[in-house]
Amino acid sequence: MSWLQFTDSMFGHLVWPAVVIFIIFMLRPHLGPLLARLSEFGFGGATLKFDRLLSKGREIIAEADAPEETEPEQKPTIRDAEKVSSQQRELQRKLERTKRTLNLLKAWRVTGTPVPHAFSEVETELEKIGEQLNVKARNGMLVRMLVTRGLLMPELQELYDTLRKGRDAAVHGELDPTITQYKEYTNQAAFLVGFLKGVSAKLEENKPRG
Repeated sequence: MSWLQFTDSMFGHLVWPAVVIFIIFMLRPHLGPLLARLSEFGFGGATLKFDRLLSKGREIIAEADAPEETEPEQKPTIRDAEKVSSQQRELQRKLERTKRTLNLLKAWRVTGTPVPHAFSEVETELEKIGEQLNVKARNGMLVRMLVTRGLLMPELQELYDTLRKGRDAAVHGELDPTITQYKEYTNQAAFLVGFLKGVSAKLEENKPRG
């Protein structure tokens, strides 16, 4: 074999791996989402998708429920006193929200409330708020409106969307949630219901009397 033939043969063997590596390098930003989508159609894909939704919900709740950062100590002022009073009211609301969440969870666990019915409690609370605000927006549109008006944190809109996707997966028969998944889903749904009940109570407090 001449050097020319040897070089041509080696080039033929090396060019295809190089092309494959180049294609993978160029497409790497899209491989993650593509693999995630493919896993949803594989064995146990619906369960994996549901687990990812629950994991995302946990992150959202942790961020939404994180304590506010405190400012360095300074000489107290009237404004500081008002701020402390406001913080105390917020703490009281948080305690009431936690109590509502725990009571709701207890009721759900006793009756074995399924995932779709747990999410329907979220939508029931949203309907009440829509009636209080006298708006026609419902469900996701109402959640976005509440975020725009500063009544809900943006994280809770994402939590709502996450829970809705989980509900849809259960309704369409894509999966039968395990006990662990069921408990986590109802934990998150009860948290959102408790928050929405707090919004409703706040609107009731601020409603003009007459």
